[in-house]
Parts: sequence; structure tokens; C-alpha cells
Amino acid sequence: MKRMMLVVGALLPALWVNSAPASVVVTLDSVTPEGGGIFDWVYRASLQPDQTLRTNDFFTIYDFGSFSNRFFGATDPTLQSSFAVSTQPFGVTPSGAAPTDTAIPNFTVRYTGPDIVPVATGGGVTLGNLIVKSSTDLRTLSAFTALSIKTGGAEIINGGPIQVAAAIPEPSSLALLIAGLVATGGFAFRRRSVD
Repeated sequence: MKRMMLVVGALLPALWVNSAPASVVVTLDSVTPEGGGIFDWVYRASLQPDQTLRTNDFFTIYDFGSFSNRFFGATDPTLQSSFAVSTQPFGVTPSGAAPTDTAIPNFTVRYTGPDIVPVATGGGVTLGNLIVKSSTDLRTLSAFTALSIKTGGAEIINGGPIQVAAAIPEPSSLALLIAGLVATGGFAFRRRSVD
């Protein structure tokens, strides 16, 4: 855990290069039990008022643990097919940013539809919700990155810290850990009784 926090801490300054104006901002809205030991993690993606979302712009959430499924629901149902979610060990990231652990999935939501330009006087636009299912509601700190374009043409790379599900060890890993602890305890007990 300490190692991950150090890596995330080292990663975050790279995420904010050229990011004074925010592009797509991702926030964790809620974590709710679905039943059967599964939790829905709901992330809201919003486009800032001075940005434009165009084809191939995206956001990525890194290192989501205990993952079982994911879905992006667009706020505008007519644009649902324009948002594609992919899961991969590396994610799709701007240069200078990298996932902290390639063994834990990253989610990239890529946009392929027509340009979305917020009305300047109306504030930002909520693009939709990324719903990720996990077998835990335990939280840990990770990061997101996003890429869009500023009104007028400059690309904006945005990023920051975000809470994600903690990775729970697989049952086989837990069994090995328990067996190791039992063996260590047995050796210590045996040594003490011999002395």
C-alpha cells in the first residue's frame, strides 16, 4: 500500500503538466451495494464550459481493484453508442502518464461522436456515468487522466487523484498467506518448546 501511494504521488505531478484549464473532470459519485457481494462504483464525467469533446477524446481511470464489470451510460441517450469503454492493463494515456500497476485493470472511455460544445453561459456538461462493478467497497487512492480540446484548438490534458476499489487478494493467494503464517507460527512454537 505504501509503495502504491509513493508511486501515485510520483505520478500525479506528471498528470498536471499543461493542465491548468481542466478538460473532462471525473468524480466518484457513490459506492452502493448491488447484492450478492457486488458493489456499484459510479463515476461522473463532466466537460468544462470552455472545452470541446471531439472524436477520440477520452478519460482513463487507473488501477481499479476487484473488478467484475463496467458500463458507461451517456447522459444523452442518442450519444450512447458514441462512448466506448475498454479495459486494459496499460490504459490509453497522454504522454508522461502511466498506470501504477499493470496487473490491475484501467478503464478508458473514448468518445467517437460529433463534437460536444457546452453553451458558454450554461456551465459545463455532464457526459454520463461510468459504472464499475467490484467485489469490494474498500477504497484506495489512484488517478485519472483525460484529454479534450480547449475552445479555439489547444489540446488539454487533465488529471488528478481519484478513489478506486482496493485490490482484494485472490482466494488462492490468501490460502498461501495463511499457510505461510501457520507454518511460521508452528516453527516458532517448536523452537520455543525445544529451548
